[in-house]
Amino acid sequence: MDAEKTTFTIITFAENITVWKEELIPTSADNVQAAADMLRAIKGAKRTNVFGAMDAAYDLSERLAGVEVEKRKPPKKDKDKGPVTGKSPDDGLPDTIFLYTDGYATWGKYSGDDAGWDGKSNEEKAQLYAPIMKDMVAEIGDRNRIARITVHCIGVGVRQDNTTLSALAKACDGK
Repeated sequence: MDAEKTTFTIITFAENITVWKEELIPTSADNVQAAADMLRAIKGAKRTNVFGAMDAAYDLSERLAGVEVEKRKPPKKDKDKGPVTGKSPDDGLPDTIFLYTDGYATWGKYSGDDAGWDGKSNEEKAQLYAPIMKDMVAEIGDRNRIARITVHCIGVGVRQDNTTLSALAKACDGK
């Protein structure tokens, strides 16, 4: 990744949502190493707040779009020097999210109710869970109509909710 063109941050999510850097930082060797060190230190958790992580990503994008807009504007055209070239104001905004998860939302606004579903078969749980995930994907997709961020979903783990991950990626022009 070109450190002059590619920027990033990381949002971790379990019961709590943590934004690693409150701005997008360059992919310099030092920043990538710091990110790798942070990721290696994460301990797994039983809960997964998928919507909370996506919500935090869109909140960050909106904050950067509003507060930082003056810093992102290209210089004004100078009649004597010809047209201005350079960064677009949108270059400072996130354009891609990579969601790395098993896809099962078990915590937060949209989640399966582990305790309330005790004793139910996997088929019954799936029937209860599917409409909740459709609502989550719909809300994220609606929010993405303005943000226009491509969302790629990477399913990990022994079991993955491929239905939700595929629907989310499709709703946000990702894979």
